Amino acid sequence: MTSGPNIERAGFAVQDEGCRLLDAINAAIELDRRRRQQFGNSLATEPWWTIMLQLYAADLEHRDVTVPHLMAADLSSKLVLRWIDAIVHDGLALTVSSPAGTHLKLTAAGKSRMEAMFAS
Repeated sequence: MTSGPNIERAGFAVQDEGCRLLDAINAAIELDRRRRQQFGNSLATEPWWTIMLQLYAADLEHRDVTVPHLMAADLSSKLVLRWIDAIVHDGLALTVSSPAGTHLKLTAAGKSRMEAMFAS
């Protein structure tokens, strides 16, 4: 008797791949946080990358990212706002206003570029 693909097992493989990707992104976020902690914001910060990592992790977890959430990443609010403008201007993210506040989301182009960064 021949056996076909195990659909249940294939589903776990896809889920495992997504978990590994999210683990890698969360590890990058943690490394970024520790760099800033050890070396200070003036030497160890790449605000656009911090923001893109946060947006990509949120996209994978199907959650919203608010502007105040990004400002809580040990970066100055002025700096965060400037980089949000640049990221939105470059078409990598977009702002979505709702009664709950302003959220940021990756665009398809932003998500595609982040996927390329973490492709194995």
